[in-house]
Amino acid sequence: MVGRPGSAQRCALLGTRHVSRVAVVIDLEYAWNAGRRTFLADDGGARTAHTVLSAPLIAEALAEREAPGPQDRRQIRTLAGVHVVVPTYNMQRHPLLASVVGRWRSDRRVQIHVAPQLPIPALHTARAVLITMVVTNVLTTNQCDVAILMAGDLGLAPLVRSWAEGQGQANRVELVAWSTGEGPVRNPLAEHQSHVWCHRLGHDDFQRFIVKRPT
Repeated sequence: MVGRPGSAQRCALLGTRHVSRVAVVIDLEYAWNAGRRTFLADDGGARTAHTVLSAPLIAEALAEREAPGPQDRRQIRTLAGVHVVVPTYNMQRHPLLASVVGRWRSDRRVQIHVAPQLPIPALHTARAVLITMVVTNVLTTNQCDVAILMAGDLGLAPLVRSWAEGQGQANRVELVAWSTGEGPVRNPLAEHQSHVWCHRLGHDDFQRFIVKRPT
């Protein structure tokens, strides 16, 4: 199921009165690598350590998107929190990432979760466990009504399935994918969980989210 661009203002025009709190959980390394593969034919060998996407901007854009459901029951969404999973970093090797994470920590909406530095494939497993813990916590402790997850690891499929099917209520997890506007979404997790609402972000979004280097 694929979402369309929209806004809280449009929801209000549809006459809804229901306000839904949204927490956005972003695997920052996945977000950059997936966007690079989708939109940049030749990135000149750029790596996540050298280019960063703005997690707060991504979260704000997603919170303004239309929610799934009949138009007469559209939700007015508010951003309740931004949870950013980042790789292990240091100022010497990853100065841009360290700088922006430092700024994000001063934003009361943002929480940073640092994935442990482990060899592959243990790193992927540990990151999936960390993301599962974050999503489960924000939902079970009533920090939000819906968690929007920007990640692509198939190891997260049980998490998504449990909150989409096993809680005896409406889906409480939605997914995100970069899209060129043609063909299926380019996110293995979204492709595997095709019954779950997936927000599409395009090339213009990707360019807008890139953190500019200081000049």
